[in-house]
Amino acid sequence: MKKIITLLVFFCISNSFSKDFLEVDEIVKKYPSKVQNLETISNLIKKDFTDDSEKARAVYSWIAFNIEFDVAAAFSMKGPSDMAFSYRDEKEKKAKEIKFKETIISKALLSGKAICHGYSMLFERLSKLVGLESEIIIGNLKSDPSQIGQVNLATDHAWNAVKINNVWKFVDTTLGAGYVSQKDDSFKPDFNDSYFFISADDLFLNHYPEDKKWITINKSKQDFSKLPVYYRDYFKGNYKISPELGTISSSAANFHLEIKNLGEYDNAEYIFSSDNKLTYLNNENKETQFDIPLSGKSGDYLTIYVNRKIMVTYLVSR
Repeated sequence: MKKIITLLVFFCISNSFSKDFLEVDEIVKKYPSKVQNLETISNLIKKDFTDDSEKARAVYSWIAFNIEFDVAAAFSMKGPSDMAFSYRDEKEKKAKEIKFKETIISKALLSGKAICHGYSMLFERLSKLVGLESEIIIGNLKSDPSQIGQVNLATDHAWNAVKINNVWKFVDTTLGAGYVSQKDDSFKPDFNDSYFFISADDLFLNHYPEDKKWITINKSKQDFSKLPVYYRDYFKGNYKISPELGTISSSAANFHLEIKNLGEYDNAEYIFSSDNKLTYLNNENKETQFDIPLSGKSGDYLTIYVNRKIMVTYLVSR
């Protein structure tokens, strides 16, 4: 019987550089930004680096530096059926999957653009060319406040695991490359190395894999559903914002917020979705805990900013 397999298109809209890899990044910046095949880049990486962690970083950085998120392609896709193909047996399935990946990678190299599955395929292929074992992980990226409290979320994202010294490390080159502006839906290059070798605990804050083997901490889908929305700038700094429950009860007079590692000159602010202005959280006495009044805010979203960078969003329950 003829089978159908669907390859999903993964949509994603949305640290200071690690000192250990600054030299790697500077070398990779000198590599060609446009190539016809990945062997050109893999040969350079193998020439310049022997350490597996540095090779993985070079792969991550080259992709993040040179591939833009293809906003037009993402919004033009109508659904998973756009990327489906048929196969009669496992041999044909494997052959078509290889051809599919080759097509996606070639298009990404030619255009300098990709969406999430393209980034993950580039990372997988380039990693293998430099001698590293890598796999693509598919799942959900929690990126919208409407997802708070939702258990059954769509599979809409792809990232990677790469094996270093027999240990799987997680990377997300899509989020490492930049973000899509909410103002005009344009891609903004913004290298973010916090998604390189990101810890399992931090990854879980906004990534949930379809294959449970990639959940290496004691957390469930229900735990994931209860989280607030953490944005990419949250992982850039060393801040720890709590609570980690995304839904706030409107019956309380105030919402108790804690921001650990908030520096003396850091500015923390908040905004409710029903308001048009940011409200300053007083940090004059090096405060780390704040009470935010909830009166009349039932059904609103509460978003926290640090230094005008969006960090986390909560839902105020009705």
